[in-house]
Amino acid sequence: MIRLLLPVLAALTLGGCVIQTTGTLPRTGSSILQPGPDSPASGFPTRLRWRELTPGVAFEAVAMQASGRGWLVGKVQSASGRAVLRRTEDGGVTWAIQDRGRLDLLAVAALGETTAVAVGRGGVVFRTDDGGARWTLQDAGTDEDLVAVGFGDMSRGYALTGEGTLITTTDGGRTWTPRMTTGADHLQVLRDGTVLLHDDRRIMHWGPYGLAHLGTISGLVSLHAVDDAGQELWAIGSGNRLLQSMDGGNTWDSVMTLATQDRWLRQPTAQAMAFGAEGRGMILSRIGLLTTLDGGQSWLEGDIALFATVQPWLHLLEDGSALAGSRGRTLWRLMPY
Repeated sequence: MIRLLLPVLAALTLGGCVIQTTGTLPRTGSSILQPGPDSPASGFPTRLRWRELTPGVAFEAVAMQASGRGWLVGKVQSASGRAVLRRTEDGGVTWAIQDRGRLDLLAVAALGETTAVAVGRGGVVFRTDDGGARWTLQDAGTDEDLVAVGFGDMSRGYALTGEGTLITTTDGGRTWTPRMTTGADHLQVLRDGTVLLHDDRRIMHWGPYGLAHLGTISGLVSLHAVDDAGQELWAIGSGNRLLQSMDGGNTWDSVMTLATQDRWLRQPTAQAMAFGAEGRGMILSRIGLLTTLDGGQSWLEGDIALFATVQPWLHLLEDGSALAGSRGRTLWRLMPY
């Protein structure tokens, strides 16, 4: 199944169109084209659907590997008195129960195929190295709620408290060191061991030289680093602006407005964005999808809508499918009919 669905995701043109950005950076605006004989969509099947997946419990966060293995976590269930912790091997179709602890779990990170770290209220940290057969309680060095966690490799990781304090680990989550209050509520760890932090406007970078304040984007909805060092960044801002930075977030260029005269301008609905391997990327909205196979140089629009009342997240899997969700009881998997 590896990469078998890549052409399918390139064909999200169910009554849609191709949005092509042209020229060299800085790029502004967009041109709207109908698919032609040279379009990436030509000759590919177009029947895709969102399949509803039901883990059976309410959850707060999901961490998914590109292979489709991952975990979800949630609050303590009144019946069992344990916090929700579940494991999937098949991209969210089925989930194995691994519930642990007596405090709500609020975030989880997958360090590898069998290693994960889950965090939550009261500074609770659990770690597994065997796919979840055993979870061990770690020392977070704080009793504040932990609301976000991420790792760049098997050792270096970061977490955020509910007050926006950044804490770090260099031993895979076994011990943690408080660093400073940033006010951020989201983080993305880069493979070079540094981290991007942001709220709904400010973008920051934490590295060997401390905290650096990068550019600001009004109404920041989604931020993603494409390369390992975080030099190429993509973001969705207010007004459905799609922006790109090639210098680690210091300056931003408007690539295009996610709008056309008859649809997007009337319904500003961009919700989430994700990038995967080999130039693949996807933007999720309430009225359809935009997908790219060339690193954002061109985007295909399709009418495969997914509605979410809470700000959703989006993952691309290595078989070419996608997984989406938000806090609640339901996940969605984009699959062919």
